[in-house]
Amino acid sequence: LLCYDPLVREPRMHYEFFSFREANHLLKLSLAHAIAQSTKLSEFEESMHKTLELTSHIPRELAQTGELRVSRRGALRMSGHLFKLRVDVNLTSDVLDTPDLFWDEASLQALYDAIRAYLEIDDRAQTLNERLAVANELLEVIHEHFSNAAMSKITWIIIILNELGTKLPLGEIS
Repeated sequence: LLCYDPLVREPRMHYEFFSFREANHLLKLSLAHAIAQSTKLSEFEESMHKTLELTSHIPRELAQTGELRVSRRGALRMSGHLFKLRVDVNLTSDVLDTPDLFWDEASLQALYDAIRAYLEIDDRAQTLNERLAVANELLEVIHEHFSNAAMSKITWIIIILNELGTKLPLGEIS
């Protein structure tokens, strides 16, 4: 909620109530930028939450059964989704960037930074990245499992072919 109070010496924030001395479009723009970044971050947090719901059973199953019930394709899709989310948060979105306006209007930087701190944008982005890192570690374990299983199959094929080769005369192997 935004209100104007001529008795306020400087912009204030308290319980999602923003008070400005006067109707200044640059102050409102500072507030709007921070709120927009917080909203975009909320979308990323929701996407991460949905992804974690899809993968939360995997560690439990591994601990209880010692088996992995995820297909290689499913694991690759999860990896792609997590990587895309990481790229969106850290590279393609402007959630972590300071808009150019605050380089041009340095007097607004403190207000913008205060609103970002109030909305906990940097802390939320860090938490999101930490969760993505943990989910990525889980997927690395899954991919390592698939690699080991494939290598085991190849090893057995080589052993069997080698055994067949020693039992057959050389001329029959072609």
